[in-house]
Amino acid sequence: MPVEGRAVPAIGMAILCLMFLSAAFWNGFPLLFYDTGAYLLEGLGHIFLVERAPVYAELLFLAGGNFSLWPIVVLQGLMTSYLILEVARAEVPGLTLRGLIGIGAVLTLLTGIAWYVGQVEPDIFTPVVILGAWLLLFRSR
Repeated sequence: MPVEGRAVPAIGMAILCLMFLSAAFWNGFPLLFYDTGAYLLEGLGHIFLVERAPVYAELLFLAGGNFSLWPIVVLQGLMTSYLILEVARAEVPGLTLRGLIGIGAVLTLLTGIAWYVGQVEPDIFTPVVILGAWLLLFRSR
């Protein structure tokens, strides 16, 4: 089944997102790092901390971090899976849903993507920016 139209890419993104969130599901809660509290304090407590990224703190606030941390990691998972989908479609002509799921499985099992997507930290945006820049610079249509 080629990854074209709207339904097949949406299914592929959902499957990739679930794969990328596997570490958080295994943990039973989004993964936290030692400075996650600083981002939460800045975004939800509206206290400016010089050494933390205020943009990510605002994302925590806007994505519903005061309700739960799950919407944040799900949003990170969806953004990452969308970008992986677009890179795969640009680099693999005739990409099928099975091929996309294979790419997601390899990334989940052999890289730290599940760790970074499931973590409440802005660290996931470094590879996202690099892949997005690759698409803009070398694969724009």
